[in-house]
Amino acid sequence: MDRSKAQLGAAAAAVIVALAAAAFGMAAAAEAVTRLRAQTALSEAGHDWARVEADGLRLTLLGEPPDGAAARDAAEAAEAAAPMASLDASRLVRPPQPAPARPEDETAAAPGGAAEDAEGEVEAVAPAEKGPAVDAPDDDEDAAGEESPAAAAPAVVMRDLQDRPPAPGQVDAPLVIAFAPGRLDIAGPAHPDLIAALTEAARAMDPPADIADGTLPRDAEDRDQRLILARAALSAMALAREARAEVRAGLLEFHAVVADDDARAALEDRLRTTIPPSAALLMDISAPPPVFSPFRFVVGLGEGGVSILGCDMTSAEERARVLAALQPLGGPEGPAGTAACRLGVGAPSAAWSDAAVAGVEALGAVGVGRFELVDMEARLVALPPADATRLDAAGKALAAALPAGFSLRTFGPPAGPRLPRRGEDGAGEVEWFAVRRDADGSVRLSGAAPDEPSRRATVAFAGAKLGGSALTSVLAEAEAAPPPAWRRASLAAVEALTPLASGEASFDGARLTVTGRTLDPADAARVEAALDPAREAGAETRSEVIVDVAALAAQLPLPPAECLDALSRQVERAPIAFAPGSVEIDPKSAPALDALAGILRRCAEIGVEIQGHTDSQGRESTNAALSQSRATAVLDALFARGAPLARLTARGYGEAQPIAPNDTEEGRARNRRIAFAPAPAETDR
Repeated sequence: MDRSKAQLGAAAAAVIVALAAAAFGMAAAAEAVTRLRAQTALSEAGHDWARVEADGLRLTLLGEPPDGAAARDAAEAAEAAAPMASLDASRLVRPPQPAPARPEDETAAAPGGAAEDAEGEVEAVAPAEKGPAVDAPDDDEDAAGEESPAAAAPAVVMRDLQDRPPAPGQVDAPLVIAFAPGRLDIAGPAHPDLIAALTEAARAMDPPADIADGTLPRDAEDRDQRLILARAALSAMALAREARAEVRAGLLEFHAVVADDDARAALEDRLRTTIPPSAALLMDISAPPPVFSPFRFVVGLGEGGVSILGCDMTSAEERARVLAALQPLGGPEGPAGTAACRLGVGAPSAAWSDAAVAGVEALGAVGVGRFELVDMEARLVALPPADATRLDAAGKALAAALPAGFSLRTFGPPAGPRLPRRGEDGAGEVEWFAVRRDADGSVRLSGAAPDEPSRRATVAFAGAKLGGSALTSVLAEAEAAPPPAWRRASLAAVEALTPLASGEASFDGARLTVTGRTLDPADAARVEAALDPAREAGAETRSEVIVDVAALAAQLPLPPAECLDALSRQVERAPIAFAPGSVEIDPKSAPALDALAGILRRCAEIGVEIQGHTDSQGRESTNAALSQSRATAVLDALFARGAPLARLTARGYGEAQPIAPNDTEEGRARNRRIAFAPAPAETDR
């Protein structure tokens, strides 16, 4: 490896390391892969004396080689295994020299340089603890034909030349592209046309990425091929959470973190279909495991054998261990057992599987019951025909076997009357939690909570969400162990009723059921979303939301003509009644006023005149004053019921506009009326 190549490799690594340190958190993965490749190559080549340390994409070769040839071979093996990394072999321990160095070799044997052994081979030399490193001979000396030992054979010493950028067009340093949401960092040698094209493509990303350009000018003939690979990398980065790519002529190395296995498959497919067949592709794409909170392990044991109600494990080894512990109790085998447990992160303790296995053994000792492990809280529940003696013995053994930090509660076989049941006589299905909201706003809670703090917290939550002033609670503390999903199911039940005008929700220990009525069709989706926490806790859910179409239609805005027609039909069906010769509205007309106010609230585009009319009996001036007072009384009553005052006016017409003859009692009764018409301003438009 000649000096210019060494300088270039170190400078390219300096650009990459600087970029990774500034903007990208995926260097650790690339670093581990690079070190592992190099170490494996050394072992396969028989250099067990050598080891490799990695810092980003900079490798340091350590150890005590038996001779100079071994040092050179080890360096070449490491470089071949990690061609994208720079190699520093200056920390190799120099083997014992067979003879003192000749005077003419002093320069070559200086700290940080290389010296010839007896066979003319080049050995690595450890630098002195103090003093600057010796620079390589300059170009003038080489041109004069004074060839140094370092030029005679490949040197294994790589110097850190971060202050010297690679010469344009001289080397094949990579173009490095680092992507994080909203940010794109580009570094390395690149032709200006390539950078312009990358900038345009980055701005077209969704969302557009801010670009940090740390490139060096380059004038090379392969810019078109690099552009194709760089664009392929950008296209794939749009599918990743974070990504990093190195682009060389004919080679794309791509590292990425994606959300899940489906995203990984999509990203890999995009890369394979967008790079040309003539280019090589190296991929390292990882999908982080899902996070579970709370971490749960819940199993039941009955006459039908084992039922796994929840099983969260951190690894396939943990899962296999727990499933093996369930085998003596009749646990599932093969794919069924594997499918029953999901893998992810979030375990509260490294001894999680120890606690799960101890619980399984205790459940087997009880015989019939349930073991629950939710984060650091364990519960052992005995069900009939198990007795208190067996539960006590199993509980003591489990308390001793649980790892440090885990708590344990035991529950004996419950007696029938102590379980919350539907129906006033205590019969019917078990109802662990129920909440009801009526159309008048009243709320009622019932059921049994795991403990007093949970009961108080649930009541407070329901009061805040559904209205504390109208809340009645008969929620008690359970005397038997509630199901593990109680807390999440109860909170989800309250949350699900929040958008509904009326409804009820109940949880029987396995299923959460919600029914209700609403005026907004979108509330059905809101209810389903509110049930997600209960489903995550292992409960089944069912919702039935009815949209009250008639009530919804009664609230829709009315066009002006329909508004007036609706008001006229209403007063024709139910006239506003007054006591004879009085302006006091008869209390029996309250429902008619409610209906009129509801119609007026929908009349958003028209002003309405409330008209008062009388018959012809009495003085005309008296009738005019009476009709005005009655119209004003109706306006006040409608305003009190929420009708828009700004669009209402009241006017008395007395006996001037009869609709029937005044010479009969029937005609006079029809003329004594309240009517609705467009306001004068509306008529004049």
